[in-house]
Amino acid sequence: MPRGTTTTTRAMSGGEAGGATIELEAAAEFAKDEFYTKSFVVKARERVEASVKVRVETNGVKYKVTVETDMDAEGQDLRMHWGVATSKETWDNMETPPVKIRPPFTIETTGVCQTRMTPTSSRLSPTLTATIEGDVADGFYAINFLFKEPKKDRWIHNTNGRDWHVPIPQPPEPELVTRTITMLEDYEEEIEEDEEYEEEQEEQELDESLASLSSVVEVNIDLNARASSPVKEEVVSAASSEISEPANAWKRLLTPPVDPKPFDTKDENINALVESLFGAGSNGLTSIKPIAARDEGPPEDEDSEPELELAKAAPMEKPKTLKTGMRKVKRMVTKSRTITKSIDEPLPVKLVEGPWLTTNTIEEKLIREKEVSYRVGAVVEKNVEGGGVLVRVEAELPWNIVLHWGIVPRGARADVWTLPPEQWRPEGSVVGDTGKACETPMKKCENPLSDRIQMSYAELQLGNAPTAMRFVLKENGGEGRWLDRNGDDFVIPMPEPAYASTTLDLTGERTKEAIDVATAAAFRAAELHLDSMDEVEEKELDMNMQVEYEVATPPLSEDDFAPAERIQKPQKSAVGNGREVLLQGFNWESCKAPWYQAVERLAPTIAELGFTVVWLPPPTSSVSEQGYMPLDYYNLDSRYGTKEELKGAIKALHDNGVMALGDAVLNHRCAHFIGDVPGTYNKFGGKLPWDATAIVADDPNFHGRGNKADGEMFHAAPNIDHNQAFVKADLEDWMSWLMREVGYDGWRLDYVRGFWGGHVKDYMEATNPQFAVGEYWDSLAYNMDALDYNQDGHRQRIVNWLNAAGGNAGAFDVTTKGILHAVFERQEYWRLSDKAGKAPGVMGWWPSRAVTFIENHDTGSTQGHWRFPRDKELQGYAYILTHPGTPTIFWDHIFDNNWGHLHKPIEDMIRIRKQSGIHCRSEVKIVKCEQSVYAAVIDDRLLMKIGPGHFHADDAWDCVLSGQDFAIWRKKKDRSQPR
Repeated sequence: MPRGTTTTTRAMSGGEAGGATIELEAAAEFAKDEFYTKSFVVKARERVEASVKVRVETNGVKYKVTVETDMDAEGQDLRMHWGVATSKETWDNMETPPVKIRPPFTIETTGVCQTRMTPTSSRLSPTLTATIEGDVADGFYAINFLFKEPKKDRWIHNTNGRDWHVPIPQPPEPELVTRTITMLEDYEEEIEEDEEYEEEQEEQELDESLASLSSVVEVNIDLNARASSPVKEEVVSAASSEISEPANAWKRLLTPPVDPKPFDTKDENINALVESLFGAGSNGLTSIKPIAARDEGPPEDEDSEPELELAKAAPMEKPKTLKTGMRKVKRMVTKSRTITKSIDEPLPVKLVEGPWLTTNTIEEKLIREKEVSYRVGAVVEKNVEGGGVLVRVEAELPWNIVLHWGIVPRGARADVWTLPPEQWRPEGSVVGDTGKACETPMKKCENPLSDRIQMSYAELQLGNAPTAMRFVLKENGGEGRWLDRNGDDFVIPMPEPAYASTTLDLTGERTKEAIDVATAAAFRAAELHLDSMDEVEEKELDMNMQVEYEVATPPLSEDDFAPAERIQKPQKSAVGNGREVLLQGFNWESCKAPWYQAVERLAPTIAELGFTVVWLPPPTSSVSEQGYMPLDYYNLDSRYGTKEELKGAIKALHDNGVMALGDAVLNHRCAHFIGDVPGTYNKFGGKLPWDATAIVADDPNFHGRGNKADGEMFHAAPNIDHNQAFVKADLEDWMSWLMREVGYDGWRLDYVRGFWGGHVKDYMEATNPQFAVGEYWDSLAYNMDALDYNQDGHRQRIVNWLNAAGGNAGAFDVTTKGILHAVFERQEYWRLSDKAGKAPGVMGWWPSRAVTFIENHDTGSTQGHWRFPRDKELQGYAYILTHPGTPTIFWDHIFDNNWGHLHKPIEDMIRIRKQSGIHCRSEVKIVKCEQSVYAAVIDDRLLMKIGPGHFHADDAWDCVLSGQDFAIWRKKKDRSQPR
């Protein structure tokens, strides 16, 4: 299509009617069949410039303060948080404004108000505004404000980190007049006056000598045992004093000195003291002793007179006299006087209304983070004639954009990025830094959906190989910003390849590999006398038919088919008894029902169908409802049911002889809290409260502080560091607890590519499961649209992991599934034999550890990441249920009514496998392997063929089951052999 031709795009509009028509350079014309159209709205945080303008106006009587901003002008809830300052001294205060000046949409909060900013009607430059109107006469000094975003609980200040301060118009200063007034004034004055006073004076002390006593006081003193005689005491007479109470003289006489000398208790010393007091002739004082000495003696007679104890005498008071006199004193008195004073008085101000004038403007530019929404779209169209697809990606971004993209090959997990082949890369593309993606500049064009934001697009021509395309957008230059799907990649599914016709096309040129494997198979068929000209009679198996002979079931050994140089001898088996048939016991939607109850109810039916092991969903609480983003390992209440319901389901399985596997997600675990790095969840809670040291150091998203990873990175959750001793010990304890607490018999191990197989060896030895299988899923090797014939590199990686795990677990045979896809999609059955004439998947090298499958909850169900070719399911099950390895049946294929046509044939195949004694190490001899047909003999007991091509068996075989493009024979009993 030449440039200038109009084409209709629906990527941005999501395929709605009336899609816009734009001018762009179209790709080469081919017949199109639209497969997928999707429009995404994504959010990104950007540093943007926002303006805040304040305009103050007045007409002399009233004022208006208008606040205008272009912050979050498109629908965000922005509030102005404001108050008034009543004076210049309190200019930075925020006080509650009166109701009359509050704008509409204002609410009062604690001490202030909040006003919701209202959008303007301008389409070209939308803004948010709020206007405060009041009277100049109110006398408020200023309005102070800042902004708040309630949804984010975030405050926005000015460029200085403070509030906006807006002085408002004030009334004019009043005119002053001076006048004189006469007034009576009170004042205080100090005066001095005479004052009469009285004071007490003490009398002089008595003379120390008792010689001048003028009178004798008769006292009865008994200082010894009952001695009593009159004692004469002379009263001291002094001219300078008067004794008003003669008895006081006696008290003063007997009062001990203030500082007494040590007292000698000898009798002669006491008597000497008495003589000095009463004279030498005081014969009546006999035997005077200290009080303490008397206390120690015998008690006195009750009738005796009381003793006079000198030590207990009361102290004598000094007599006092009153003295009068005159003195000068000062005091304050209040007086009145008449004064004259001049005062300035303001005249009343009369406000005059005039035209509105702008008195002040404030304008600031803020640099802040803002959440911005953009639209991204994609359209996928199939090339009906030649195969391949056209992918168009459109983005509504104001940057120069690079499309950072990769493909998800068929056979790879949905989160895998693979570098697209060079032939698929548009001109100007370069390989990204990781080597797993390329970067293609996007072209600019007019945006028919918006005249404000430009649109960019890129068109890619892809082949049939990818399962999906993954991409993110990157700014070319500038800040180098990235845009993804709100934390995840954009994932665009690709259509499934058109299946080859079931009619053999002999005109095509056969490859050398096809010729080689077909020739080798023909030689083996000739040795077994197979492929006769007899037509195969297709018939249904009569399961009630009596088996002619019992199939021997000898004990199995470790006689695997893997080359000795590729494997090591495992320490112990992890495949049960070698004859297990595994049921995946859920699908992607099972979390939306009481699933454990359903399994418990169906346990007898599961056993009757021949299943011996059931793989149950992840049991722990999880961020994702399916359970693959575990949060708290010890919390077993999940979307599938409660812990008790899980125990009930496992008990029901055990009662019917069926083992139960727990789905253990050991590679990653979601954190509960933000750790040391802002915005990064890397701190765990629950019973295992790990910190960032439990996360590998090179996890690009969660800032771990552990060791470097020893496996592939899982980007959606923190990758656990299994080299940390405490992590390994905790996980071993948890797994052992699960086996004890709920009764698991073994494990399905999720995403084992994320950590070294040696850790799995430790976990298996710690828990000793009866059966274990790991999900080692990576992409197969492709050459453009075609799968490479040789997939030894792919299965070697799985075998390497099995070796590292010590053979203590099996692995899902992803190699076999990928090869079966190519066999049925391209009708290339010759791929089912490797160059050595053995099965080309893991089952050809290490069959006892190969757990085969054609579909699971990731590849099929409602996810459909790598859906098995439609209507080829019975051929796939005919292959894995007759071949070695441990076959797995997907829940939907045996219990979902939408797959009802598969139920009976799968049940019959399981019974044929069991009756024929096929086990995980059975021997396979490929007898035909050509473009349209594959046939093999297993253990010389079963013969099977798949494909639309012709294959014939001789009369040594009975056909026991057949259907569209498949048939199974059982070898007849050799009657010549003794029973």
